[in-house]
Formats: sequence, structure tokens, C-alpha cells
Amino acid sequence: MAEVILRQVEKVYPNGFKAVHGIDLTINEGEFMVFVGPSGCAKSTTLRMIAGLEEISNGEIMIGNKCVNNLPPKDRGISMVFQNYALYPHMSVYENMAFGLKQQKINKREIERRISDAAETLEITHLLDSKPGEMSGGQRQRVALGRAMVRKPDVFLFDEPLSNLDAKLRVSTRISIAQLHQNLKAEGQNATMIYVTHDQVEAMTLGDRICVLDQGQIMQVDTPMNLYHYPANKFVAGFIGSPAMNLIRATLAQENDLTYVQLDNGSQFVLPANKADKVTHKIGQQVWFGLRPEHISVITPSKENTSEPKQNVELTYIKVVESMGNEVYLYCTLGQEQIISRCHFDLNTNIQHSESHFMHFDMAHCHLFDIDSELALLN
Repeated sequence: MAEVILRQVEKVYPNGFKAVHGIDLTINEGEFMVFVGPSGCAKSTTLRMIAGLEEISNGEIMIGNKCVNNLPPKDRGISMVFQNYALYPHMSVYENMAFGLKQQKINKREIERRISDAAETLEITHLLDSKPGEMSGGQRQRVALGRAMVRKPDVFLFDEPLSNLDAKLRVSTRISIAQLHQNLKAEGQNATMIYVTHDQVEAMTLGDRICVLDQGQIMQVDTPMNLYHYPANKFVAGFIGSPAMNLIRATLAQENDLTYVQLDNGSQFVLPANKADKVTHKIGQQVWFGLRPEHISVITPSKENTSEPKQNVELTYIKVVESMGNEVYLYCTLGQEQIISRCHFDLNTNIQHSESHFMHFDMAHCHLFDIDSELALLN
């Protein structure tokens, strides 16, 4: 398997539109890297440039120790799994999986061995004599995975391979891809995988690291947990996480040795000392204030009636209640601001829409971003 390196890679179309802006990225040998971002962020374009299906305008792409800028896809040591399976409908599963190997002049016994091993791993041995039209979408995608596996490529490329499947099949096939990566590594093959998706669950559960893209630029490359807990900028903070992070314009203020985040409606939230020390240079200035929905919680009536000071507690109006079974999403207003709270309730809790409730804002987990550059101020 191989390391993949992108150096100042650009894509400019003939009409002058610049889709990719000088990407620098190193994907380690054996790593599972996920490209994620909104529609039009150039994640698939970047993958296709690595594959050789899209020409690069500037820069350099290295696979292993070899520059592949001018190599056709078949000579790059890659194998690609597409969104639409791309199986030959008139061929059996076995013939589909064997087709590329025959083109490489691999002997019949080796072809049989590779297909048998891949089919067993993917649990499709019983389908080897079937045609694609006789199978479900999930089975066809497993065949596409098997076809990629038998080539023993240096790099696996996945272009939104699960987007045509229903929710249950997406989960099972996602698990198969994760197991494939683990099994190949256990067998001594450092399987380098690059996976494109718009689905955050796929990105967070599959990736060793995630590359977040927006408008052809890398916003952040990091582990799933670091992206979630330490977003480098406002875009990543708002994109990673479901429901999305609450992001509100606010002003930093200081009074009686306390630093506050102050909203336009006058609501004030006290910053912990370790966070306040990092933003003393921003006192009196506007910032973006971010807090994830799970860090905004409803205060129970017994706590409301205590004589303790209600620091970082505000009265909100609940507009919509979404019950998810094990948790509830509360869509609320705080002054003119719209916020989302993600709460766990027992069966005796009865929170209804069109009610007002006190909520606690856990400032130990808050985020602040520069109002102009939108870069994180607390990381």
C-alpha cells in the first residue's frame, strides 16, 4: 500500500472557474481518510484527480514515491468504488470481479483464489453465479467492493458508495467497509483508503482522520473527536455535528473580574477563567459564540426554586419538540436568537412546545470564533 501526497493541487475549468484552490494534504500509508463537506465543495473532484479521472491544472499528486500526474488511472495502483456500482449487467458476480484481473493477465488459479477470499470476507459467496439485476442494492455494492479488493490496489477510492442505499443497508455496508479496512491491516496489507461522503455519520465512524472541505479549500484535517471538540473555525464548528452547533453573534464584556459573553437581548454568560484568559484582547469586541445542543439543558423545577445564583441560566421559549426516543431536541428562542437543545429525559418528563423553561448553558464547553477571520479563539 502507499502514502498519497497532494502538493498545491488546483483545478481550474476552461471557463475560468477555480474548483480546487492549492490543496496540500498527506494521507498516510494504511490510513482511512474521509473527505467531507457540503455539495459543491470539490470533494469528489479531488478524489477524481487522485484517480486520474480528472486532470489537475497545477500541483503534484504522489502515490507511493511516484508522481502520477501524467499516468492513466490503470497505472496508478488505485481501485475505485462508485456511487452507482458500475457493474456489467450481462456478467455474473464472478465475471464482474474477474474482469479486471483478466485484463492484467493474472493466471486463472490466482483469480479464483482472490475472488474466493474476497467473496468470503464480504459474505457474497452464494451470489457468485448471480447477475447484478437479481440482487439488492446492498449486495451489488458488496460486489463492487469485492471487485476493488481482488485487484489488491495501493489505494482504495470510494466516491459516495452508500448514497443509493436505504438507511439499514447503509449501516450494514458501512460496517463491511470498516471491517474490510481492519481485516486487510490484520493480514499485513496497509490498506490506504480515501472515502468521499456528505454523511457526517459515515465520516465520523469510518475515518482515522477527516478532511473537511469548503469551496475547494481545506478547512481542517483532524481526527473525528478533535474536529468535534476542537473545530479550527466557525465553518467546521457549524458543519460537524447533528444537530449543528448553536452559533450566535455576541460581545465580550468584563465586569467585577468576570468575563461575559453578552447577547443582543442582554443575556450574559460567564466564561470560565481558563477560557477568559485567552480572549482578554477581545474585550469589547464582537465574536461568534458557539455551544453544542447537548450543552444546553433544561433546569428542573426543583433547581429553579433554589436560592443559589442562576449563573448561565436563561429563560427560553420552546417552539418545537422533536422526540427521538432516547433523547429530545428542543427548538427554542432566546430573545431574537434561535437555539437547539439536545436533552435526555425519563418517561415522566413532559416538555411541550409553546412553553417557557429555564435552561442552563454549560460554558465549560463553549467555543468562540473571531468575527472576521472566523478562526477559533480558544483552541
